[in-house]
Amino acid sequence: MRWLLAATLLIVACGPENPLPGYKPASGDERAAVVRAVEGYYALRTRAIETGDLQPLFAAYPKIASGEDRAKGINSARFYVFDLMRGLGHTQLSLKLEAYEPIRVWVKGSAAVAYVHGIESFPNRTGPDSSGEFYTRFELVRDANDWSIERTDE
Repeated sequence: MRWLLAATLLIVACGPENPLPGYKPASGDERAAVVRAVEGYYALRTRAIETGDLQPLFAAYPKIASGEDRAKGINSARFYVFDLMRGLGHTQLSLKLEAYEPIRVWVKGSAAVAYVHGIESFPNRTGPDSSGEFYTRFELVRDANDWSIERTDE
């Protein structure tokens, strides 16, 4: 019984803390607005996989069209769509953005960071559907009333 108490205390003591100094957990309204932007990103990226056209994604989020660093997974939508998914012949994708945990959002003034831990699946021509876990960090800024994605880290 003591080990159970010790394990519980350890888990509570090591639980999730604010990963970004100066940021605070988003309010319900802030979280909802940031999640809408993240969902919009994934909808446009999925559409790019289907059509082979990244222009709508980059028009909506122009900052992610540059600064790609494949080795670090920074702004890698172009690589993901063309080299990975379409390069392997995949033109369909199903996403569950909150398959592992709710999208986590922190804000600091007009900046926000969102973490997505989900699962994606796509038809496999030679067998059952393939799927994979993903974890993505989004950096966003608020302009007027909307949040815009400035950087992705996959």
